Amino acid sequence: MRNMKEIIINVEGMACEGCENRIQNAVNNIDGVDEVIANHKTGIVKIVGKDNISENEIKETIGDIGFEVKEEK
Repeated sequence: MRNMKEIIINVEGMACEGCENRIQNAVNNIDGVDEVIANHKTGIVKIVGKDNISENEIKETIGDIGFEVKEEK
């Protein structure tokens, strides 16, 4: 079994299920991503994939489609 990685990203601007679908579809196109679960009520996007997936690439992808990634302080 290959190593898997889970990434949790806080996102601002998700208002509905359509927003969830836009994020899920965009992030699913990144190599190595196996599963994306976006929740507009909590503002959380959970990504599961191979251990070599890039968190920065995921954040850039989410930003490119018009959502703001909240950085942890």
